[in-house]
This record gives sequence, C-alpha cells and structure tokens, in this order.
Amino acid sequence: MSRIRPFKLVTPSWLWRIPLQPITLLEVDTIYGVADEHDTPYMTRATIGRLRLHIFWRGDADPDPHDHPWGFWTFPLTSYVEEVIDHERLSCHYHDGCSQGFPVEQCDCARQGLVDAPGRSPHMLRSLPVKRTQTVKAWRLHYRPATHTHRVLGRGKGVVRPGPVVTFVWREEVSRPWGFLKCRDGRWCWQDWHAYVFEGGKHAPCVDPDALQAEAERAKRVTEARLGE
Repeated sequence: MSRIRPFKLVTPSWLWRIPLQPITLLEVDTIYGVADEHDTPYMTRATIGRLRLHIFWRGDADPDPHDHPWGFWTFPLTSYVEEVIDHERLSCHYHDGCSQGFPVEQCDCARQGLVDAPGRSPHMLRSLPVKRTQTVKAWRLHYRPATHTHRVLGRGKGVVRPGPVVTFVWREEVSRPWGFLKCRDGRWCWQDWHAYVFEGGKHAPCVDPDALQAEAERAKRVTEARLGE
C-alpha cells in the first residue's frame, strides 16, 4: 500500500537574504516652501509612478520663474494664469538689461515713449528673455518641454482670482538639471534650484558667464549622481 507524502514547500535560503521593502503605490505630500517663510501651503501632490495630481493652494511665491528636470503633459481641471519666459523673441530694451520692453513685432520705441527718456541710455534691440503671461485653459491637454520656464500665478482666465488650481500631470524621465532664471543688476542668469532655495541664491547677484557655466556643470554632475544612485 502506497503512502501519500505531505507536500512541503522548500524555500531557497538565498531568498531570505533579499531585503524586502513595502511597496507604496500612492504618495501624498503637502509643500509649504522653505521653513518659516510661509504659513499657508503651496501645493499638495498625489503621486502614482509618473502620474501626479497637483493642487496649487496659491501661486509661486518665488519672484523668478523656474524650468523643470523633465518634460510633462498637464491636464488642468481649472484654468490658471502663469508667467512664462520666451527665450527666442527679441525685445526693445534699455541698457539696464532687465527691462522687459515689448516683443519686437510690437516694438515701436518712439511710440512707446522709450526714446531719449531722461536719465536712460538710448534704446537698443537685443535678444533677451521676454516675460509674458498666458492662460492655461482647463479640460485641455498641454505639453511642456523641460525647458518650459514659468511661474504659476494662480487660478483664473487672464486675471488671477481666489481658489486652488487643480491639474493632472504625466511626467517624462528626468533629463536635465533644473533651476530658476533670474535677473539681477541688469544681468540674466540661471541658477540651480538647490542653490537658489537653500544657499541664498534667490537674493544673490548674477555671476559672470564662466562661473555660471561652472554652476550649470556642477548641477549636471549632481543630477547624474542622483540618477545613478
């Protein structure tokens, strides 16, 4: 008479040496900004992989626009107003460099009263960043490359009104360092986000081009090191 042997599951010993970590599908956090600078929340974000739900409780408090480490698609449920930078447009500027002037296709310096203004040097046509505002319409899919440089001003269409901004975001892979584009003492410069937020860069003057290039290369190395971890 045959005997039925009980089934025994044998687990390889090496399996028990694998560190097991809990898998979190949904992550939710609320950002206030730098400690002690703000009493009200800036944004709540819920993240599942590359999909995010962003709820902006207020506009960006930083005075300068920022770019991104990745391109992204955004699908807002509420329209909002943002300040954006046009890098490829010429502006009618004075020599102070930071004046925002008018896009060249609208720029008639004499008509705008910019010629021979007392105490100002003559106007000049230069290729400088141009700030403008635009409305990002709700219930439409918008693509933004990583170089998209903006500052969220708040909810509204053309005019900022009270209320949160709600949008879904699908981000791409991290592809570059990100930071802020600022103008100080007549000079435009880009600064790595960590230096801008935590190392006093927000209030620091723009450095010379060689130092700026060194800062960009340092930020790139830091980003590559983080991706390699």
